[in-house]
Amino acid sequence: YYLENCLDEGVACDASIAKRVMQWYRAPFLKKSVEIMTQTSPDDAKLYTKRNLKQAEKDILVGMDFFISEKRYKPEDRAKVLDRGFVDDTVALRAQAICREQGIAF
Repeated sequence: YYLENCLDEGVACDASIAKRVMQWYRAPFLKKSVEIMTQTSPDDAKLYTKRNLKQAEKDILVGMDFFISEKRYKPEDRAKVLDRGFVDDTVALRAQAICREQGIAF
């Protein structure tokens, strides 16, 4: 599946590279993935106060804040990403629901 996704997205990859990536990268279990996408807390940098942020958003902001410090992005870009809700928990919640419907422990 990873290889197919790379090829669909135009990422240079073959079966051996895909296998090595999957052996190296261990994605979190579904429970942890849902938590990352749904649990919220205040912005660690205290720059965004309109709402609490999902952990996934906070993870993205680590990199974005670096690029802001390098003048590659502006603070307004940071707020725009958060205001527009680019991090969507729909897929994580649906996967969780499907597992529950089928009695799959996660």
